[in-house]
Amino acid sequence: MTARRVVVDPVTRIEGHLRVETQIENGQVTDARCSADMFRGIEAALVGYDARVAQQVTQRVCGVCPYAHAEAASLALEDAMGLRPNRNGQLLRNLIVGAYQLQDYLLHFYTLCALDFIDITAVLRYQGRDAALSGLRDWVRKELASGKVFPAAPFLPRYQAVYVENPEVNISAIKSYVDALPVMADLHKMVALFGAKAPHPTTIEAGGVTTRPKVDMIMRYEQLLERIAPFIEENFRRDLLGVAAEFPGYFHEGKGYGNLLSFPYLPEDSGENFMIAGGASIAGQYEPLDIGRITEDHRFSYLHR
Repeated sequence: MTARRVVVDPVTRIEGHLRVETQIENGQVTDARCSADMFRGIEAALVGYDARVAQQVTQRVCGVCPYAHAEAASLALEDAMGLRPNRNGQLLRNLIVGAYQLQDYLLHFYTLCALDFIDITAVLRYQGRDAALSGLRDWVRKELASGKVFPAAPFLPRYQAVYVENPEVNISAIKSYVDALPVMADLHKMVALFGAKAPHPTTIEAGGVTTRPKVDMIMRYEQLLERIAPFIEENFRRDLLGVAAEFPGYFHEGKGYGNLLSFPYLPEDSGENFMIAGGASIAGQYEPLDIGRITEDHRFSYLHR
């Protein structure tokens, strides 16, 4: 019998690194443990502060998803103080959070994950007339011929792994990787219009936002939204579905129980009728979300000092 222990630490490309430890005997995994080793300490960081600054302090935990911490802190304060944003306050908060969430989706798929799936070397075989792709192809060729230790970073070098084989999907995703950069910049501009700045918007507060909307701000937001919408509705959707279709096994490998949970998100101006509905899907049956049934267990938690 041959036995060996395999440890992957850290598992990256996620928010908060993981440690995965497996025991393998005769080619079979006999035991596996996954632990989150990064203590973010969000609640501990608030000790000693006035509660009303929670939405500003908690955002500093992350530069990718600060809007989520800002809104979560504001919702907690509103619940504690019995507050609810007025119509404009709710709509403006939705505009800030909605734009930031779209930016987050693009950042996650293209910048943080795409190079794990698409074959970036496909750009070397590109024969089309797109200026951005031709420029990227020529740059990669020049870098590979330069003798550098790490040429064409962050695109190359890459691990030897399974990548998308469909040349059209590869080229489309590579092109969108480049095109997504100005789109994400526009989304940050949209956040800053009503959030004062991005990242870490400062205007989200318990009870609404501190921004006074003006006609020129609303028109500029709408103009930027019209500019970025085609990319998200066409390019992003095409690339996401194209990559997913190349890896059908990922829908089954490591699959859990199949039970799903969703929290209500982006309410209408009344604070009700959420754009993203809350609820639970247990054994294929939908049921309303019951917060009281969610518990936290610390029996297996530990903290390194």
